[in-house]
Amino acid sequence: DEDEDEDLDEEEDEDDGSNEEEEVEVEGSADESSNNGDDDDDDGENDDGSAAASSAVFVAHFEPPLSDSNLAALTASLRPLQEAGRAVPYKRMESPQFEFANYHIPSLSEEAAKLLGAAACPGMPSRIPADLHIPASQIKSRLRWPRTAAPAASSSSNSSKVLDMTPLQAELFWHMDRYQDVYFPGWTFAAAADLRRVTALHVLSHALKTRSRILKHNARIKANEEAAEPEDLDIRDQGFARPKVLVLLPYRSAAHEFVTNMIDLAVDPASARADRAVRNRKRFDDEFGVQPDDPENTHPNKEHRLFFHGNTDDDFRIGLQVTRTGLNLYSDFYSSDVLVASPLGLRRIIGSEGERERDFDFLSSIEVFVLDQADVFMMQNWEHVQHIVDHMNKTPTDMRGADIGRIRLWTLEGLASCFRQTIVLSQVAEPDINALFNKFSHNYAGKVRM
Repeated sequence: DEDEDEDLDEEEDEDDGSNEEEEVEVEGSADESSNNGDDDDDDGENDDGSAAASSAVFVAHFEPPLSDSNLAALTASLRPLQEAGRAVPYKRMESPQFEFANYHIPSLSEEAAKLLGAAACPGMPSRIPADLHIPASQIKSRLRWPRTAAPAASSSSNSSKVLDMTPLQAELFWHMDRYQDVYFPGWTFAAAADLRRVTALHVLSHALKTRSRILKHNARIKANEEAAEPEDLDIRDQGFARPKVLVLLPYRSAAHEFVTNMIDLAVDPASARADRAVRNRKRFDDEFGVQPDDPENTHPNKEHRLFFHGNTDDDFRIGLQVTRTGLNLYSDFYSSDVLVASPLGLRRIIGSEGERERDFDFLSSIEVFVLDQADVFMMQNWEHVQHIVDHMNKTPTDMRGADIGRIRLWTLEGLASCFRQTIVLSQVAEPDINALFNKFSHNYAGKVRM
């Protein structure tokens, strides 16, 4: 019912007017199982088949069939992946888009590999097809990425429709959608728009799959409670906190571009509710976008002008909540699905040991971690990035009403970093960036460097 949805939208975000310094201070429950009323429940038919196809890899990666009896075997196999400083061997993969593409798939015990299934053994090919196409069924139908008819001669898709991507976007998304860690030190200004847009697609797709999965389980639990003979359900689909994606960007201008891409993908401007689909849009454009009275960068060096275009403030953070019709901007961190921030902006909240007011529990359940323009972080303060990584996927100090019965067993066991995907986009390959990717990316699905 649209009127009911509107009423729920009114209740959704009571902190719309809060300033950024207060965004993470929240009272009350962080229970992910609560239906906030306007979350996406779009699991109908996709352009090219059922929505099950779009969530298949997601479910395989994050919801292996674990129980108390087999958790110990998984823990014993994954725990070594978390050892800091652990060097890994890479194998070569032929790529039509990149000068080199190396990958690493961790060696797991036979029992662990069986539990994790295809997600742990994705069968990396020795070469990526030159005519790579991503089936349209890999993303939710509500996402506004252009679809096109699949080429008849395509060897990479059996679908009738595919996503209309550049070859660069297709190959990157192919790895992202498999939830493998991705390191691409080939970022250029010419490719920046394509890279940012395909990353925004993956981020939004993950957030939608997460919320849709929880809402379907909510409905199942409610129906079971009302049944004459209720089943003994054991549904584990959550983490300690709601935020599942963290995107680090160097400047407000980059954040504005990234979030605008998410809005464009989530909201149809021709829809009747388009003007209400993005809450706090004007505030966001005012604080992150280019203003008419902003001075123009007239530096003689073109790269300098590109590098420092728009709002170059590097102290910011903002929460984004995925809704049924669009996005809520400036949502409280503990009510957000996606966090977008600069390293400095997030470091100011995390604080340091001994400080009285500090908070990093909202990082406890991050499943997708994106570093966009990581080389710029080197010029700002790389220690901020390292500090953030050190405080990610830790057991929270305050459970904030989380439903323990629905928290995934691997989260409770302290294995969240082994399920987290890390995506690093950089203009150059710096030793510190290499070290972060090699030593602190523990993804059991493997990693790819291109």
